[in-house]
Amino acid sequence: MRAEAEMKAKVESDAKAATEKAAAEKVAAEKAAQEKSAAESKAKAEAKAKAEVEAKAKKEAEVKAAAEKKIALEKQQKEAKKQNELEKMNLELDQFSVTLNKKHFENAV
Repeated sequence: MRAEAEMKAKVESDAKAATEKAAAEKVAAEKAAQEKSAAESKAKAEAKAKAEVEAKAKKEAEVKAAAEKKIALEKQQKEAKKQNELEKMNLELDQFSVTLNKKHFENAV
């Protein structure tokens, strides 16, 4: 009878240990799933932040390029205007020179 009681106690103890082991494994699996989910969420958040930073940098680069293009265009227009004024001045100087030479020629003749 005592052997039977010991056997019954051992079976109950083994069943209890198996139940506790299964519960511990379930808790460990849930914890691993939560950690995996947290890691995935963190990775998604980091990817989103990186994408936002890249988009901001790209936009800033576009704005900077547009500003540089505008400055270059203004400089080109200013240079063209200066060149046009220089050509007008040279033309007037040539006309004045021709008129002056004509006067001297008429006075000499």
